Amino acid sequence: MIPRRDTILIIEDELVGAVAWAGRHSIPLEWRPDDLEIRAILMQADDEQQPFYLRGRFDDYRAVAPAWVFSDKTWQSQGLPHLFPKPPANPPFGASIFHTNAVICAPFNRLAYGEHSGPHSDWGGPTNWMDAGAQYVHAETLGDMLHVIYNHFRFTHGRLGAEPGTVDG
Repeated sequence: MIPRRDTILIIEDELVGAVAWAGRHSIPLEWRPDDLEIRAILMQADDEQQPFYLRGRFDDYRAVAPAWVFSDKTWQSQGLPHLFPKPPANPPFGASIFHTNAVICAPFNRLAYGEHSGPHSDWGGPTNWMDAGAQYVHAETLGDMLHVIYNHFRFTHGRLGAEPGTVDG
């Protein structure tokens, strides 16, 4: 839909603000243009031993919302409860974008849409991401998306599930 080179140019333009944001928050951020992928490593305030690996895929970006997931440290596995932060009980700003379905539930995440097995068939498709879910949080640039995800992440504690094969799993 969107030529790869155009997507790279758009991301690299938005990356200026995203890199500045990541620097202010001491968050490692990597842009992988060959994969059209952004990678960030987030740490919960109460447990700096267990990193969370946030990955955004940007194929067809701006025509279609990016796909945001939490991954494993090899950046391969995704969508598993032990990779996802445990949703906060009472975040100070209202509903969290983190739910028990291990999907970042925000209009700027294509995986939140019904056509990608997400919970929101009521938002239309991910090409409607700029107008979808008017009552929910919005972010229209890479830096804004990272800020929203991190702002919600700061109030999480632990993981949604235990890693398979562990004492708890």
